[in-house]
Amino acid sequence: MVSTRARSLGNQPESSTTSDDHNARLQQLNDQIREREQQLAILHAQQRLNELEAQIREDTFIESRPTQDIAAELPQNRPADNMDDDNETPPRLEIKDYYRGKNMLEFKDYKDRMLTLFARHRLYYRKEERKINDAKLYLDAHVKQKWLNFVSAYERRGGATPLTFDDMLSHLEMQINDPQNQLRH
Repeated sequence: MVSTRARSLGNQPESSTTSDDHNARLQQLNDQIREREQQLAILHAQQRLNELEAQIREDTFIESRPTQDIAAELPQNRPADNMDDDNETPPRLEIKDYYRGKNMLEFKDYKDRMLTLFARHRLYYRKEERKINDAKLYLDAHVKQKWLNFVSAYERRGGATPLTFDDMLSHLEMQINDPQNQLRH
């Protein structure tokens, strides 16, 4: 009887240790969830802030324009095609990593950075081609190659309209769920 009782008491610490391990792991996972939720909230707030800043800049630009005929003030020797063209290349974004298409959080961050850059230099990025060319600079080599393959296939099919930055974003977003891409990460 004593040996049975000793055995049952000996099992208690092991069970307690396993339970403690599970509780510690659960606490660790809950902490990670809270951290990710905070990161997501920060990203949403940053995106909203970027949108508001772009809207303020746009509204300020519109309000500061004189109501008189602006065309009369423009140099006459400048082609009409380039009237609002800002030829000064904007500074490059400082990036920690190239966009790799890992998840929606990374996608939203990439999209927000690009849209903010385009809003800050609205005149320079008036043309979609410039947006796409500069946005490609921040893509991982594999993701960039997939985009270039997509563009080539589109052109071979006789795509009637030029691709836009929104088309690029749609393509990148679809790639996140691509099983081949998920295996890379």
